Amino acid sequence: MKLADRLAGSSRAPGGFHCLISVRWPITLRRRRTGKFSGKANGLSENEAVTYLGFFEPDGVRGGTLRSAEKDLLAPFPAPVIPSSLVRELRLDGGEFIEVLIENPDPHHKVVLQSLKAITSIDGRDLDDHHDFSRFDELPRFDAYERLTLSVEGGPLAMRIVDLFAPLGVGQHGLIVAEPGAGKSVFIQQTANALAELHPDTEVMILLLGERPEEVTNMERSIPGGVISSSSYRDDSSHVRTAELSLMRARRLVEAGKDVFVLIDSVTELAQAYNSEVRDPHRVIDDVLNPVAIDRTQELLQSAVDVEGGGSLTILGSVAAGTGSELDDLVFEALRGKGGMEVFLSAELAGLKISPAIDIGRSVGCQGLLHSEELGVAEDFRKKLARGPLEKEMPALHKVMRQYESNGELLEATS
Repeated sequence: MKLADRLAGSSRAPGGFHCLISVRWPITLRRRRTGKFSGKANGLSENEAVTYLGFFEPDGVRGGTLRSAEKDLLAPFPAPVIPSSLVRELRLDGGEFIEVLIENPDPHHKVVLQSLKAITSIDGRDLDDHHDFSRFDELPRFDAYERLTLSVEGGPLAMRIVDLFAPLGVGQHGLIVAEPGAGKSVFIQQTANALAELHPDTEVMILLLGERPEEVTNMERSIPGGVISSSSYRDDSSHVRTAELSLMRARRLVEAGKDVFVLIDSVTELAQAYNSEVRDPHRVIDDVLNPVAIDRTQELLQSAVDVEGGGSLTILGSVAAGTGSELDDLVFEALRGKGGMEVFLSAELAGLKISPAIDIGRSVGCQGLLHSEELGVAEDFRKKLARGPLEKEMPALHKVMRQYESNGELLEATS
């Protein structure tokens, strides 16, 4: 499939160029030898002019490089270097989708750092138009959150439970608290599919950190859109760089007025990767969580924003609980209660063959997103759950909800 065909929502923008802002990941970055690409105008012969496309990853003093977006952002490929002088001149913050012209490229891909001849476009725009948008930190924030609906008539019960008991607002960040064997992967797949069906204009990024390659493949086959991964075979630095570059890209899309949803699996892996980077090499004890690691993790999660009159960034991340790992518990305790919602996936419920294994009593959301009838029904259900044993009351609640095709029908019947 051609690159242009994989740019969801790309459109012809004023000025006659294709807008590559609404990129749906992953994107195959093509290495294109071109005699048609104004080679003569640039003083290059047909065999010497090559166009590269990639996402800009800043690299401190040196400037930065362009990175692939083919599933693995850090996959080895000849990475053109953009010097720091151009980074400052063009105000590149990271995550921009950039097209460059390479001079005298190595035909065998043996040269890792290619020689940059020119930058031809940034996010599909001419360079003169690149500064038309406000930078992410300058965007006006909007506090009156709109509910991000995830349930449809006849859809998965788990999504209906989230909408009624733990709603998530656009521009908020939330957590999936997942105990082992509680159905986290299925929940993530259902969430991604709900977003694709109900919010087709939202750019969805599924970011997998520390997962086995088989799990990455399964996720790619189970959901629409794109999956970005740094698998369990990669080191902690790869997890950190992949997460940070993905969030940079999300911020650039928000600057352009797009609604973006980032789902991170898992935030626990990310926090531990940060912890590994800042760990004192002379310490013998491993199960110590450096506050800097949590601060950096929280900083990414708090990128969530609803821009007044513009785009939004919503983030949902999974954290591990009940694993027996002291470090996992420390990460969970440090992050809990900091976001707009938490959905708790219970190993106890899963062990009782109760599905979905969402512990409603421990799941919370932004109550301001619910209207009075929903609040009343949710409160009644919570009281019933508190009266008896979970293994009895939870299936009874599921049975009542399944009698109706949607939460709307449930509310009509109980009000």
